[in-house]
Amino acid sequence: MIARVTISMSKGLVSKDSPYPSFNWWRSNFNMPVTYLFGGSTWDANEGNVNTISPATSFNLSGFTAGFEICVGNAVWYFENNGGSTYNVDTLLSARWADPSLNTIYWSIEDYRFQTSLPAGYWEGIERAGNIGVAGWEVNGNGTYHYRAGAVGTPNITSGDKPATMSNVPSTTQLSSLDRGAIWVEGDDLHYIVANKWEHTMVGTNTGVNAGTSKEGSFWLDGSVLHWVGEDGYVYTPQWEVKQFASSFSNSSNGAEYAGTSAAGTIWVDIQFGLTHIAYIAEDGYKYLTGAGDDPY
Repeated sequence: MIARVTISMSKGLVSKDSPYPSFNWWRSNFNMPVTYLFGGSTWDANEGNVNTISPATSFNLSGFTAGFEICVGNAVWYFENNGGSTYNVDTLLSARWADPSLNTIYWSIEDYRFQTSLPAGYWEGIERAGNIGVAGWEVNGNGTYHYRAGAVGTPNITSGDKPATMSNVPSTTQLSSLDRGAIWVEGDDLHYIVANKWEHTMVGTNTGVNAGTSKEGSFWLDGSVLHWVGEDGYVYTPQWEVKQFASSFSNSSNGAEYAGTSAAGTIWVDIQFGLTHIAYIAEDGYKYLTGAGDDPY
Protein backbone atom coordinates (compact mmCIF):
# COMPACT_ATOMS: atom_id res chain seq x y z
CA MET A 1 0.00 0.00 0.00
CA ILE A 2 1.31 3.42 -0.97
CA ALA A 3 0.01 6.15 1.34
CA ARG A 4 1.47 9.64 1.57
CA VAL A 5 0.64 13.31 1.97
CA THR A 6 2.30 15.99 -0.14
CA ILE A 7 2.16 19.60 1.06
CA SER A 8 2.75 22.69 -1.08
CA MET A 9 3.17 26.33 -0.04
CA SER A 10 2.52 29.16 -2.49
CA LYS A 11 1.09 32.61 -3.02
CA GLY A 12 -1.80 31.27 -5.07
CA LEU A 13 -3.46 28.32 -6.79
CA VAL A 14 -4.83 27.72 -10.28
CA SER A 15 -7.07 24.90 -11.50
CA LYS A 16 -5.53 22.34 -13.84
CA ASP A 17 -8.66 22.46 -16.04
CA SER A 18 -10.21 25.01 -18.37
CA PRO A 19 -11.22 27.79 -17.87
CA TYR A 20 -8.35 27.65 -15.34
CA PRO A 21 -9.79 29.72 -12.48
CA SER A 22 -7.09 31.04 -10.18
CA PHE A 23 -6.70 32.93 -6.92
CA ASN A 24 -3.71 34.84 -5.54
CA TRP A 25 -3.76 35.22 -1.76
CA TRP A 26 -0.56 37.26 -1.65
CA ARG A 27 -1.37 40.75 -0.31
CA SER A 28 -5.09 40.37 -0.96
CA ASN A 29 -7.81 41.45 1.46
CA PHE A 30 -8.81 38.87 4.07
CA ASN A 31 -11.16 36.17 2.84
CA MET A 32 -12.09 37.45 -0.58
CA PRO A 33 -14.73 35.40 -2.42
CA VAL A 34 -12.67 32.50 -3.76
CA THR A 35 -13.19 31.11 -7.25
CA TYR A 36 -14.01 27.38 -7.49
CA LEU A 37 -10.52 25.90 -7.91
CA PHE A 38 -10.99 22.21 -7.21
CA GLY A 39 -13.75 21.11 -9.57
CA GLY A 40 -11.67 19.85 -12.49
CA SER A 41 -11.28 16.25 -13.62
CA THR A 42 -7.47 16.40 -13.92
CA TRP A 43 -5.72 14.94 -10.87
CA ASP A 44 -2.06 14.68 -9.99
CA ALA A 45 -0.92 12.40 -7.16
CA ASN A 46 1.24 15.18 -5.68
CA GLU A 47 -0.65 18.34 -6.66
CA GLY A 48 -4.31 17.28 -6.69
CA ASN A 49 -6.62 19.43 -8.86
CA VAL A 50 -4.44 22.54 -8.81
CA ASN A 51 -1.07 24.00 -9.74
CA THR A 52 0.73 26.42 -7.45
CA ILE A 53 1.29 30.09 -8.29
CA SER A 54 4.64 31.46 -7.04
CA PRO A 55 5.59 28.59 -4.71
CA ALA A 56 7.72 29.76 -1.79
CA THR A 57 8.60 29.06 1.83
CA SER A 58 9.90 32.54 2.70
CA PHE A 59 7.73 35.65 2.68
CA ASN A 60 8.92 39.25 3.15
CA LEU A 61 5.89 41.24 4.33
CA SER A 62 7.38 44.70 3.83
CA GLY A 63 4.52 46.96 2.69
CA PHE A 64 1.84 44.73 4.21
CA THR A 65 -0.71 45.76 6.80
CA ALA A 66 -2.84 43.70 9.16
CA GLY A 67 -5.81 42.25 7.30
CA PHE A 68 -3.83 41.12 4.23
CA GLU A 69 -3.49 37.47 3.23
CA ILE A 70 -0.03 35.98 2.71
CA CYS A 71 -0.07 32.47 1.29
CA VAL A 72 -1.88 29.14 1.03
CA GLY A 73 -0.89 25.63 2.06
CA ASN A 74 -2.35 22.68 0.14
CA ALA A 75 -2.26 19.08 1.38
CA VAL A 76 -2.79 16.17 -1.03
CA TRP A 77 -3.32 12.67 0.41
CA TYR A 78 -2.70 9.79 -2.00
CA PHE A 79 -3.62 6.13 -1.48
CA GLU A 80 -2.64 3.45 -3.98
CA ASN A 81 -3.16 -0.28 -3.60
CA ASN A 82 -0.05 -1.91 -5.06
CA GLY A 83 -0.85 -5.26 -3.44
CA GLY A 84 -2.74 -8.28 -4.68
CA SER A 85 -6.04 -7.95 -2.83
CA THR A 86 -8.56 -5.25 -1.94
CA TYR A 87 -7.38 -2.73 0.67
CA ASN A 88 -9.95 -0.95 2.85
CA VAL A 89 -8.86 2.56 3.73
CA ASP A 90 -10.35 3.89 6.98
CA THR A 91 -8.30 6.77 8.36
CA LEU A 92 -8.69 10.21 9.95
CA LEU A 93 -7.24 13.11 7.95
CA SER A 94 -6.05 16.33 9.56
CA ALA A 95 -4.36 19.49 8.27
CA ARG A 96 -3.61 22.66 10.21
CA TRP A 97 -1.72 25.91 10.34
CA ALA A 98 0.67 26.12 13.31
CA ASP A 99 2.68 28.97 14.83
CA PRO A 100 6.48 28.94 15.30
CA SER A 101 6.00 26.87 18.50
CA LEU A 102 3.77 24.40 16.59
CA ASN A 103 0.67 25.51 18.47
CA THR A 104 -2.44 25.18 16.30
CA ILE A 105 -3.66 28.41 14.70
CA TYR A 106 -6.58 26.70 12.98
CA TRP A 107 -7.54 23.41 11.37
CA SER A 108 -8.25 23.18 7.65
CA ILE A 109 -9.59 19.71 8.34
CA GLU A 110 -9.60 17.82 11.65
CA ASP A 111 -10.11 14.08 12.09
CA TYR A 112 -12.06 13.80 8.85
CA ARG A 113 -12.91 10.12 8.38
CA PHE A 114 -11.86 9.01 4.91
CA GLN A 115 -13.07 5.59 3.84
CA THR A 116 -12.68 3.85 0.51
CA SER A 117 -12.24 0.32 -0.79
CA LEU A 118 -9.36 0.00 -3.25
CA PRO A 119 -9.07 -3.12 -5.44
CA ALA A 120 -5.55 -4.10 -6.47
CA GLY A 121 -4.04 -1.51 -8.79
CA TYR A 122 -6.49 1.26 -7.88
CA TRP A 123 -5.81 4.59 -6.22
CA GLU A 124 -7.70 7.55 -4.75
CA GLY A 125 -6.76 11.02 -3.52
CA ILE A 126 -8.16 13.94 -1.54
CA GLU A 127 -6.87 17.47 -0.87
CA ARG A 128 -7.47 20.36 1.52
CA ALA A 129 -6.10 23.91 1.35
CA GLY A 130 -5.79 26.60 4.01
CA ASN A 131 -4.68 30.22 3.67
CA ILE A 132 -3.17 32.48 6.29
CA GLY A 133 -2.72 36.22 6.75
CA VAL A 134 -1.54 38.99 9.04
CA ALA A 135 -3.65 39.19 12.22
CA GLY A 136 -3.20 38.85 15.94
CA TRP A 137 -4.75 35.38 15.76
CA GLU A 138 -2.74 34.22 12.71
CA VAL A 139 0.64 35.65 11.67
CA ASN A 140 1.49 38.21 14.36
CA GLY A 141 5.28 38.28 14.39
CA ASN A 142 8.41 37.22 12.56
CA GLY A 143 9.24 33.52 12.55
CA THR A 144 8.60 30.22 10.81
CA TYR A 145 4.99 29.11 10.64
CA HIS A 146 3.88 25.67 9.44
CA TYR A 147 1.22 23.94 7.38
CA ARG A 148 1.07 20.34 8.68
CA ALA A 149 -0.96 17.35 7.51
CA GLY A 150 -1.18 13.61 8.25
CA ALA A 151 -3.53 10.69 8.87
CA VAL A 152 -4.27 8.32 11.75
CA GLY A 153 -5.91 4.95 11.11
CA THR A 154 -5.65 2.41 8.34
CA PRO A 155 -3.21 3.45 7.09
CA ASN A 156 -1.27 5.92 9.26
CA ILE A 157 0.54 8.76 7.51
CA THR A 158 3.19 10.54 9.57
CA SER A 159 2.45 14.25 9.74
CA GLY A 160 4.22 16.22 7.02
CA ASP A 161 5.33 19.80 7.48
CA LYS A 162 5.76 22.69 5.04
CA PRO A 163 7.39 25.78 6.61
CA ALA A 164 6.57 29.41 5.85
CA THR A 165 9.13 31.86 7.20
CA MET A 166 7.71 35.36 7.71
CA SER A 167 9.80 38.53 7.98
CA ASN A 168 8.94 42.22 8.39
CA VAL A 169 5.55 41.31 9.83
CA PRO A 170 3.59 44.55 10.49
CA SER A 171 1.85 45.47 13.72
CA THR A 172 -1.47 43.76 14.35
CA THR A 173 -2.56 46.26 17.04
CA GLN A 174 -6.23 47.12 16.65
CA LEU A 175 -7.86 50.54 16.95
CA SER A 176 -10.93 51.41 19.00
CA SER A 177 -14.22 49.80 18.03
CA LEU A 178 -15.61 53.33 17.73
CA ASP A 179 -13.41 53.87 14.65
CA ARG A 180 -14.82 50.98 12.63
CA GLY A 181 -16.52 51.93 9.38
CA ALA A 182 -14.92 55.36 8.93
CA ILE A 183 -14.09 56.26 5.29
CA TRP A 184 -12.20 59.41 4.28
CA VAL A 185 -9.74 60.86 1.76
CA GLU A 186 -6.23 61.68 2.97
CA GLY A 187 -3.81 63.11 0.46
CA ASP A 188 -4.80 61.40 -2.77
CA ASP A 189 -5.65 58.05 -1.13
CA LEU A 190 -8.87 56.63 0.26
CA HIS A 191 -8.56 55.50 3.88
CA TYR A 192 -10.97 53.39 5.89
CA ILE A 193 -11.15 51.51 9.19
CA VAL A 194 -11.98 47.87 8.56
CA ALA A 195 -14.38 45.90 10.72
CA ASN A 196 -11.34 44.19 12.31
CA LYS A 197 -10.23 47.67 13.48
CA TRP A 198 -7.18 48.29 11.30
CA GLU A 199 -6.64 51.30 9.06
CA HIS A 200 -6.34 50.44 5.36
CA THR A 201 -5.15 52.77 2.59
CA MET A 202 -6.36 52.45 -1.00
CA VAL A 203 -3.92 53.90 -3.51
CA GLY A 204 -6.09 54.68 -6.49
CA THR A 205 -5.66 55.13 -10.22
CA ASN A 206 -5.61 58.73 -11.42
CA THR A 207 -8.30 59.04 -14.11
CA GLY A 208 -6.83 62.28 -15.48
CA VAL A 209 -10.06 64.12 -14.72
CA ASN A 210 -9.50 67.28 -12.67
CA ALA A 211 -12.58 68.03 -10.55
CA GLY A 212 -10.82 70.86 -8.72
CA THR A 213 -9.47 71.11 -5.21
CA SER A 214 -12.82 72.41 -3.98
CA LYS A 215 -14.14 68.85 -4.46
CA GLU A 216 -11.31 67.28 -2.40
CA GLY A 217 -12.58 64.50 -0.14
CA SER A 218 -15.69 63.69 -2.17
CA PHE A 219 -16.41 60.06 -3.00
CA TRP A 220 -19.26 58.54 -4.98
CA LEU A 221 -20.27 55.72 -7.31
CA ASP A 222 -20.49 55.90 -11.09
CA GLY A 223 -21.87 52.72 -12.64
CA SER A 224 -20.10 49.94 -10.75
CA VAL A 225 -16.93 51.90 -9.89
CA LEU A 226 -16.09 53.90 -6.76
CA HIS A 227 -14.59 57.36 -7.34
CA TRP A 228 -12.98 59.95 -5.07
CA VAL A 229 -11.28 63.32 -5.37
CA GLY A 230 -7.78 63.61 -4.01
CA GLU A 231 -5.98 66.54 -2.42
CA ASP A 232 -4.65 67.43 -5.88
CA GLY A 233 -8.20 67.83 -7.22
CA TYR A 234 -8.00 64.79 -9.52
CA VAL A 235 -10.53 61.96 -9.62
CA TYR A 236 -9.25 58.53 -8.55
CA THR A 237 -10.69 55.01 -8.84
CA PRO A 238 -9.75 51.73 -7.11
CA GLN A 239 -7.28 49.39 -8.74
CA TRP A 240 -9.92 46.64 -8.74
CA GLU A 241 -13.49 45.82 -7.81
CA VAL A 242 -15.49 42.60 -7.98
CA LYS A 243 -19.17 41.74 -8.02
CA GLN A 244 -19.73 39.57 -4.94
CA PHE A 245 -20.00 35.84 -5.59
CA ALA A 246 -19.83 32.62 -3.58
CA SER A 247 -16.81 32.28 -1.31
CA SER A 248 -15.69 28.69 -0.89
CA PHE A 249 -12.84 26.28 -1.67
CA SER A 250 -15.54 23.90 -2.94
CA ASN A 251 -18.42 24.54 -5.31
CA SER A 252 -21.39 26.30 -3.79
CA SER A 253 -24.40 28.36 -4.77
CA ASN A 254 -24.04 31.79 -6.31
CA GLY A 255 -23.32 34.34 -3.61
CA ALA A 256 -24.29 37.44 -5.60
CA GLU A 257 -26.48 39.78 -3.58
CA TYR A 258 -29.13 41.90 -5.30
CA ALA A 259 -30.23 44.81 -3.15
CA GLY A 260 -32.17 46.56 -5.91
CA THR A 261 -31.46 49.69 -7.91
CA SER A 262 -33.20 51.80 -5.27
CA ALA A 263 -30.20 51.09 -3.01
CA ALA A 264 -27.64 52.11 -5.65
CA GLY A 265 -25.00 54.48 -4.28
CA THR A 266 -24.90 52.98 -0.79
CA ILE A 267 -21.30 52.61 0.47
CA TRP A 268 -20.12 50.97 3.70
CA VAL A 269 -17.32 48.93 5.29
CA ASP A 270 -18.27 45.29 4.82
CA ILE A 271 -18.71 42.80 7.66
CA GLN A 272 -19.66 39.80 5.51
CA PHE A 273 -16.51 38.84 3.58
CA GLY A 274 -13.31 39.04 5.55
CA LEU A 275 -14.24 42.25 7.39
CA THR A 276 -11.64 44.24 5.40
CA HIS A 277 -13.53 45.50 2.35
CA ILE A 278 -15.42 48.53 1.23
CA ALA A 279 -18.77 47.34 -0.08
CA TYR A 280 -21.30 49.22 -2.18
CA ILE A 281 -24.45 48.81 -4.23
CA ALA A 282 -23.74 49.64 -7.85
CA GLU A 283 -26.03 51.07 -10.50
CA ASP A 284 -27.16 47.54 -11.43
CA GLY A 285 -28.41 46.96 -7.87
CA TYR A 286 -25.78 44.33 -6.99
CA LYS A 287 -23.25 44.36 -4.17
CA TYR A 288 -19.61 44.95 -5.12
CA LEU A 289 -16.38 44.75 -3.11
CA THR A 290 -13.12 46.68 -3.28
CA GLY A 291 -10.22 47.17 -0.91
CA ALA A 292 -6.65 48.18 -0.18
CA GLY A 293 -5.13 44.81 -1.03
CA ASP A 294 -4.03 43.58 -4.45
CA ASP A 295 -6.43 42.12 -7.00
CA PRO A 296 -6.53 38.36 -6.25
CA TYR A 297 -8.12 37.41 -9.58
